[in-house]
Amino acid sequence: MQLSMSPFLQLRSSGVCLFVSVYFFLFLIASVVLFSPIFRTSLDHRPISTNRNSRSVFSEDDYEWENSLFLNLSGFSSLSGAPRGLRWPVTSPGPINCSTLNEVKDLEFIAAGWTKAVYKGMFRGEPVAIKTVNLNGHDFRQCQERQPQASLASCYRRTAAKLLKELILLTELSHENIIKVVGSCVPDAVGPVVIATELGDPLDTVQLLQLSWERRLKLVHGVARLLYHLAHSPLGSLAMNDLRRQQFVLADGVLKLSDVDDMGIAEPFCQTDADCSHHLLANISNRAAAPCVDGQCRGHNERLNVWRAGQHFVKQLLPLRAPSSLEPQIQLLLEAYSDTSWSSQKILTATEMLLQTYSADHSSRSETRHYRHFPDSGLGAQFDYWCQQSESPIACRLTVDSQREAVSLCNLDLQCRAVVVEPFQSLKDKIQVTLKNGFSTPSSAPGSLLLLKPS
Repeated sequence: MQLSMSPFLQLRSSGVCLFVSVYFFLFLIASVVLFSPIFRTSLDHRPISTNRNSRSVFSEDDYEWENSLFLNLSGFSSLSGAPRGLRWPVTSPGPINCSTLNEVKDLEFIAAGWTKAVYKGMFRGEPVAIKTVNLNGHDFRQCQERQPQASLASCYRRTAAKLLKELILLTELSHENIIKVVGSCVPDAVGPVVIATELGDPLDTVQLLQLSWERRLKLVHGVARLLYHLAHSPLGSLAMNDLRRQQFVLADGVLKLSDVDDMGIAEPFCQTDADCSHHLLANISNRAAAPCVDGQCRGHNERLNVWRAGQHFVKQLLPLRAPSSLEPQIQLLLEAYSDTSWSSQKILTATEMLLQTYSADHSSRSETRHYRHFPDSGLGAQFDYWCQQSESPIACRLTVDSQREAVSLCNLDLQCRAVVVEPFQSLKDKIQVTLKNGFSTPSSAPGSLLLLKPS
């Protein structure tokens, strides 16, 4: 895809070249200072609108973000969309800043979207993610197409404003299930705007479904924790307008929201309860709309997040291979996500109770049984049988978190007589096991572990 403004920008969003091009091209126009007062006087000053809905706290062309972020930083705290307003991050929230940015090594392109390009790199021995403006992205190109007379600096600034929105939100919304900011660079003169965060792995649907049910339950617990946090954040009730798998990563096994630039801060505005019904999704219109309280549809954002989380996460992760004894609790939770009849607080409480019930049952089953251990032993292909959760069509082969989980599964299966723990694992922090429906003299299998169920 080409940009019409210059041959220098006829670059594809791949590899390190996109990141380097930001530096290179901007320094070619040394006469242009991105954030200098000369641009402050030339911009079209428009007042910050207070008539915003949950689609976005700012208007489509981002004039409010541009004016607030680049022209009057102190005015940022007066935004009426949040109870106490957004705060400009006065200092970099981590060790990476404009002075230390050059210490980020081994940059490797990960992905690019409408606004930003994302790279991974190493900073002082630690992996980090680097986000910067995507010069081949939709937002930057659209600025050039709609306003051919606009300077490169002006279009870069408008695109960078969305990046700064994300920086401020990530800083304000610090939480275990939100990606951690480890630094930023917002230069006073020529140079790229950068956000540095901890590095996470993208969510892969196949790998998610291959996780043990216990691991998936913990991910669902993370979703519930995040929903509650967004409903009771320091900025008020927030709406994830683009809540999809692509907005999340796994960092150290924890589900974390990493993309927040499409987040809505204000609840939809209203004059009557009837106004709030217009904002409901058709899928949940069977439920009563949020009430109009003090000119806002109170609770709309929370319901929207609950429904979207149910569609994109909980409905896929929770039912598959769930313990039959927990099905009544699971079904109630699924219905709550589907019809948004529960608040995020009630959903979080129910999820924690489900986790506690499973953990107690799992622990009691595994701790009351004493398996005999046969190191470096196996049973070959003997006593194989197919089970419902199996990853093999001819054997009961499972991926689990621990030997304890494998033993618990064997305890629940009347056919199971033994467990073979395999020596080589294809997934990090996982073990692969095969359940057997019989037992005989073990065969030599270096690295494997044979566990015999008590009779």
